[in-house]
Amino acid sequence: PYILECAERVSRENYTMMRPLVFDFPTDDEALRQQTEYMFGPSLLVCPVTEPGITTMSVYLPRYEAGWKLFDSQDEKIYRGGGYVDVPVFTDRIPVFVKADHNINVK
Repeated sequence: PYILECAERVSRENYTMMRPLVFDFPTDDEALRQQTEYMFGPSLLVCPVTEPGITTMSVYLPRYEAGWKLFDSQDEKIYRGGGYVDVPVFTDRIPVFVKADHNINVK
């Protein structure tokens, strides 16, 4: 449902499904400097792993009032944003964060 909703917005509103962080956080200078992280739709921040063999990576989370949560995680920790956080990296998934006040249905 989330991807379908985003695709409908692309068709109806000229929306972009994938875009650099600075599109959603235009006053955040650090968002402008991010080379690999991107927003996927309005709620998901995707953090591609670009180095082989790492077990943690530093991820920039833009300031967002409600904070961020790791997507698809049992941990309900809320990250404030406005800085970098170190997160674990696994071989079967990359770090993806969701805006803490957004309910995402991907199934």
